[in-house]
This record gives sequence, C-alpha cells and structure tokens, in this order.
Amino acid sequence: MLGDLGQTEWKVLFSVFAITVYSLFGLFFAWLYDADKIKGFAILGLVWTAFSFITTLLQIWDFVTKIVLSSYLTTYSLIFGIILCWLVKKKRLLIFSLPGLFVLGVFYLFSLLAIWDVIEFDIYFRVFLISLILFFGLLHSSLLWLAKNEKIFVNVSLFFTLAMIFILASLLMFLVISHDKIDFSNLFFRVLGAFAILDGIGTVVTLIIRKVSSL
Repeated sequence: MLGDLGQTEWKVLFSVFAITVYSLFGLFFAWLYDADKIKGFAILGLVWTAFSFITTLLQIWDFVTKIVLSSYLTTYSLIFGIILCWLVKKKRLLIFSLPGLFVLGVFYLFSLLAIWDVIEFDIYFRVFLISLILFFGLLHSSLLWLAKNEKIFVNVSLFFTLAMIFILASLLMFLVISHDKIDFSNLFFRVLGAFAILDGIGTVVTLIIRKVSSL
C-alpha cells in the first residue's frame, strides 16, 4: 500500500509527522514557561521550534533556497552561541564553552561560504568534520574535568584520559585533512582504534575511582 503513494502523498505524510513532532516540542517548552522553570531556555526553545517547523516544511515542499538555508544556519548558530555564552558567564564547562565559541564561529563562516558556493563542498565537509571532532573532544574533556579532586589516583587517571582524548582527536583530524593525500595502512586504523579504546576505558575508570574515593 505504501509503495503506491505518490510524491505529493509522501510530502503530506511528512508534513503531518512534522506538525506532530514540533507540536510536542512546543508543548514541552510552553509547559516550562508556564511553570516558571528556566524561562529564558523555554523562550529560546519556542523560537527554535517555530523556526525549525517552518524550515522543515519548506524543505519537504522543495522551497529550500540559499536564503532559507542561510537563515536556518544563522538561527541554529545563534541559539548554540547563546548557550555557550551562558556557560561562559556561569563559568561552567569552560574547557568546552570558551574554545567552543571560536569553533562555532569558524564552522558558521565556512558553512555560509559553502551555501553561497564561495568555497568547494569538499573544504566545507572537512571543516564540518574537524569542528565535530573538536566539539566532542572539548565537551568530553570538560565533562571529565568535573571529576577532578584532591585524590592522586583520580587525577592520574583523569590526565591520562585527557591525553588519550587529545591524541585521538589529533589522529582523527589528521585523517580528515590527509585522507586523499596519504594511503593509510591498517596499522594506522589499529592505532586509532587502540587510542579510542584507551579513551573509553580511561573515562570509565576515572569515574569509578572518583565515585569510590568519595565514599
């Protein structure tokens, strides 16, 4: 039956699905606002919901233009930038939020240039992947830093894991930058996997030691 649906019918179904999903988001943020719970976040969420709903419908019905994409990018970057600025102001997750503002700015600039065909898509895609690696690496490090205390075993495990995060992120960025210039061997990917495993083990061990030491 579903295979008999035409393009218009699929668009209608996706539109109904979008209305349902974004209505739930809207109700959630409206509840936060009415309950006097973090009103600033609630208002930001309502703006995001309305804008995302409109742009989603435009994409479904093939009305996406460079202006729409630029507006979409600007809105999401602005919202994420406000969240990062709030973290900086509250002096929370500074390892992530301070460099994150710079990474966000670079990503926004290159995305805008790619939308308007000023730079090649390949360059933009590499910047996107590097930004993603940096964001996750910084966030991981910043969250892990919360485990730091006066216990030497906790701090040794913490700094070991931070080193693994740095090495892993560096290897991933090197892979993104040089994948078309260097023929990477299986050894490189095994080393990459080894550091990824050490990163994961270090994170778990640090949290366990931190928990045990606090008992």
